[in-house]
Amino acid sequence: PEPLIFSPQETNAMQQGSGSVRRERVVVTVRGDDRPGITSSLVRVVAKTNNHVIDIKQTLLHKRLTLSIELSINSANPLEQSVFRELLLEAKRLNVRIDFEITPEKPGSTTMMWLERLEQQQQQQQQQQQQ
Repeated sequence: PEPLIFSPQETNAMQQGSGSVRRERVVVTVRGDDRPGITSSLVRVVAKTNNHVIDIKQTLLHKRLTLSIELSINSANPLEQSVFRELLLEAKRLNVRIDFEITPEKPGSTTMMWLERLEQQQQQQQQQQQQ
C-alpha cells in the first residue's frame, strides 16, 4: 500500500473533525497459557470484523502469555461492533481470559487522521473498480 501523506489542508480539515464518524479506541488484553496460534486467531477475528489494529504487544513469562491489541472501532458500524462478541467467543474457544478497555478517540489525533485517510483511499479504490 501507498504511504499515507497528509497535505496541510487535509491535516487541518481532519483536526477540525467531521463529526460524522465516531471512533473508539479499544485495548484488548488477553492472558493465558501460551501456545501457537493464539495471536493469529485473535487478529484474524479483528480483520474479519473490518477493524484496524493500531498496535500490538506480546509478553511471555513462565509460559504465560499477556497480549495487548489496540484497535480503532467505528462505534456506529454494526460489523465493527461485532468484534467484541467475536473476540469473546474466540477467547472461550482458546481458553484464555480477555478484557476490553474502551475510550473515545480524540478528533485530530494521528490515529484518527490515519484511519480517515485509509478509509478515503479504500473508497476511491472501490469507486475505480466499479468504473
